[in-house]
Amino acid sequence: MKLHPWAAACTVISILLLHGCGGGGSSGSSDDVTEIVPPPATAAESIQGIAQLGILTQATVEIFKVTDAINARFEKLYTETTSDGDMDSAGRFNTHSAELEDERFYVYQVSGGTDIDADDNGTSDEVPVVNHGVLRAVVKGAWLKAMSSDMFRITAVSEHLYQKCYNEIAYTPYRRTLGIEHWATWESNNTLGTDLNGDGVIDGRDVAVFDPVSDREHLRTPIQNKYSLIVDDIHNRKDSYSVNLRNVLSAISPLQQVDYLSNMPEAYEAVVSRDDKTLYKVGEDYFSVIDVSDPKALRYIGVVADEGGRNLALSHDEKTAYSASYRGLSVIDLSDRSAPRVVTTYPVDLAGEIVVSDDDRTLYISDDRYGVKLFDVTDRTAPQPIGSYRFDDPANNARVISLALSADNTLLYVTNTTKGLAVLDVSDPANPTEIAVMAMTYPGKVVLSPDNRVAYVADDVSGIKAVDIRTRGRCGCSQRLPSVRKRMPEVSRSPMTVKSFSRPVPVRE
Repeated sequence: MKLHPWAAACTVISILLLHGCGGGGSSGSSDDVTEIVPPPATAAESIQGIAQLGILTQATVEIFKVTDAINARFEKLYTETTSDGDMDSAGRFNTHSAELEDERFYVYQVSGGTDIDADDNGTSDEVPVVNHGVLRAVVKGAWLKAMSSDMFRITAVSEHLYQKCYNEIAYTPYRRTLGIEHWATWESNNTLGTDLNGDGVIDGRDVAVFDPVSDREHLRTPIQNKYSLIVDDIHNRKDSYSVNLRNVLSAISPLQQVDYLSNMPEAYEAVVSRDDKTLYKVGEDYFSVIDVSDPKALRYIGVVADEGGRNLALSHDEKTAYSASYRGLSVIDLSDRSAPRVVTTYPVDLAGEIVVSDDDRTLYISDDRYGVKLFDVTDRTAPQPIGSYRFDDPANNARVISLALSADNTLLYVTNTTKGLAVLDVSDPANPTEIAVMAMTYPGKVVLSPDNRVAYVADDVSGIKAVDIRTRGRCGCSQRLPSVRKRMPEVSRSPMTVKSFSRPVPVRE
């Protein structure tokens, strides 16, 4: 049998020592013999990490290897459980750092457990808080190997960094090639104002050693002000918590002194509730509910995936939202604003602007390939098509731009690329009828005055047109407002004198 070099050396040393002490001789006592036991292998030991919202005991820690950062692919390696104990021993777990590749990124994910210091004041709470949420850290193998035990912490700040890095990579394709380390450094500098580990730079290593008890003052002001809200969102696993984290570094506008949320990733249309406390928005991937009761601290309430949303309308009772996208019409239940949900989607070729009748029974939506479609939404879970109106053949590049509904819900004002401003009689939703048209070159958005006497139409060429709509079946221009290069005159509400550019076009029988 081949003897291991270490064992062979130890054997030789033992023999020599025993010989020198009279080992094996009859004159020596057995008490004089010193037995030499070889030390264990000297492989590097893994450090101990801490899960710390406050300190989380009995939480599950899952360790993943990032196998494909661009497409967010992970391979699960280990599962650990955080320790019980007091503030000096609880929340600890084996990081397996000695087994990690130096240049590979890893994600540590903590879920569940009990927080014994939920307010992060460094002392155990009388009543611990159950953690329902998840927090993560994204770190490089080499970062952990350079640390000692109890330095690496998974915190609300490390979750923020994870979310921001993932947001940059997942939602902005042209930034993906810059990689995790680039964005970890970028976002760490936006998060922290101090080099916490003393290596002369602020990067992901500093976030990895952030201590919520002693380092809060080193956070930049926006995230410092919102830190407690973030921790609360994670504890309660609110649907919006990851979105809040991605947007927690929203800055303060120096001109308006209001907060803004960076988009996830875009915002295309927003509607404000009647009490001015809630804003609803659609973007590229999500429908979002945002608390705007404090304009200096905007905060997501709830989100739901709604791909491609471009236009938005609310029911008058604000219990339902209607979103238009390339997929068609989405109906979103708002009965629980913290958990909005898409209840159904109805196909519309190129869905555009949406308006809803005052009784919440009829919905009007523009269709770029068709014209205007009308739906019965009495049962909001199952919209039923009841009527439609086509303005022109799509081959003629006919496009509906904007819709506005009269106060009595009988007239629909429509701007479109081939006719300008058209008026549809929708008193019978099953049979909409065109009753007046006014030619415009490049019509845009149309809105009605509160008294329903004037329609204001944005025109790309001539600025704003104010259209007298007091007479049913006729529309004429009471005033044309030039572009902002000239002083805009007051809109006349007096009976109009029809001029050549505003003569109504007769309706074809």
